[in-house]
Amino acid sequence: MEGAGDAGVASTLEARTNRETTLMSDAEFEQYLRSSHAEAARSFDRTLLTLAGGALGLSVTFFVGQDPRPSSGHGWLLAGWLTLVVCLVALAVSHWTSEQAFWLLLNERDSEANRWRSWVGRLNSGALVAVTVGLACLAVFAWLNV
Repeated sequence: MEGAGDAGVASTLEARTNRETTLMSDAEFEQYLRSSHAEAARSFDRTLLTLAGGALGLSVTFFVGQDPRPSSGHGWLLAGWLTLVVCLVALAVSHWTSEQAFWLLLNERDSEANRWRSWVGRLNSGALVAVTVGLACLAVFAWLNV
């Protein structure tokens, strides 16, 4: 099964291969790579947002409506919810820091923009780890209570 990232890499490789035959200039190829990278970043953010928000919403809806009997592993449930919320907050802050970096670049303040851009990568990495841990915690909780 080919994922969205795989398709982007395949189309980039195809463009690189076709570059010599289509007479794509270096500037055009660079622009193509930049737009492909921007689309991949948007897709990554949307995927994490969908996973974290969906898992949080479904689990809250399902588990809150359940019988309030004591069940095992409430810590796993709470840890899952907490890390999914951390993921959503990291994505929101990442978006904001990205906007700040763009604003600084537009105003030709490159050194300040680079600091903001480095935080975008850190926050996105943290969001990926948080959604993975959150989903794993919810899976453990569900497994303990089946």
